Formats: sequence, C-alpha cells, structure tokens
Amino acid sequence: MQENGRKQVSKVSSRIEELLGIVYPIIQAPFGGFASQCLAASVSNLGGLGSLGVVSLSESAIREAVAEMLSLTNKPFAVNLWVSTSDPQLAFIDHDTAAKKMVELAQYYAELWIRGGRARQVWSMFP
Repeated sequence: MQENGRKQVSKVSSRIEELLGIVYPIIQAPFGGFASQCLAASVSNLGGLGSLGVVSLSESAIREAVAEMLSLTNKPFAVNLWVSTSDPQLAFIDHDTAAKKMVELAQYYAELWIRGGRARQVWSMFP
C-alpha cells in the first residue's frame, strides 16, 4: 500500500507511453483550440499527454501558448496543427515544396510506425 492508503496497482507500459514519454496512455484532445494551457499542462503533469489546439492562433499567439505551457509543465505535451483541405493558403504551396517536407517528415513517420501515404493522398487532392 502507498502512504495515501490506496492500493498500488502494477502497470504494464505500452510502446506509445515509451515513445511519448508519458506514464499513462491518455492523450487529451485539443478540442479545436478550446482546451486551455492549464488543462493541457494538468494532463501532462498527471502523466498523460496534454494537447493544445492552435489552428486558429497566429504565429505569435502559438509562441505565447507554448511558452506558457513550458512554464506550467516540464512534461511532454502536443501542439495540434493541421492543414485543412479548405485552407486558401494551400494554393501558395507547390508540389515540390510539399514533397520536400514529406521527405523531412519521413523519419518521424518511421519512428512512430506511421505510414506517410495518407498525407500524400490528401496532397494529391490539390491540382
């Protein structure tokens, strides 16, 4: 028994916990930007992976949010960004640039056992 009187339960770690450096296989959803830094930091501090949804924030606001997260936790956390298929800025990204970025990301796909084909499929939707 632990000091607080609760029974200690043995736990088997999973690969995701090892890869992400977390204690529990819990990943908090970023809620499309509605989750706060306090919520994300709390989840990280308690052993899960806290997440910030920053898709609607400017670059400077993202930097501020990450800086605040770093002041609230020294544990791993996620910053959730995505490129929407309806994003008008996609028109300014050429295929060569996208292909180069996919090569740069390939090591991360391999490390996390993710097949990169899905990103290529999404990109192929754009002429």
